[in-house]
Amino acid sequence: MEVEFFGSRMQVQFEIVDTDYDNYMIGYECFDNMQFALENKVEPVHVITMGLATRHPDETLENMTKYENRVFEVLPFLTKKDLATIKQGKSASCQYQLEF
Repeated sequence: MEVEFFGSRMQVQFEIVDTDYDNYMIGYECFDNMQFALENKVEPVHVITMGLATRHPDETLENMTKYENRVFEVLPFLTKKDLATIKQGKSASCQYQLEF
């Protein structure tokens, strides 16, 4: 699909890698021609993001660990260091927690 993002056109591809249809979905997005500033010059870049989405916003730690392990099974080139976690609960505010 082609989309416009901050005034430039780029190709976006979304793929679902794995799901159990009831609890989680593992997917990735691939952006081609995204504009990125490098050393004061705007360059087109290729960006890939991977995501793990759960149906329940307050998923248990046990289930999240199980789903993360599934990520590493279906995408073995990823490691725990590659993941950033964004957790959202039932409250109006989100809690952001980066893992390095």
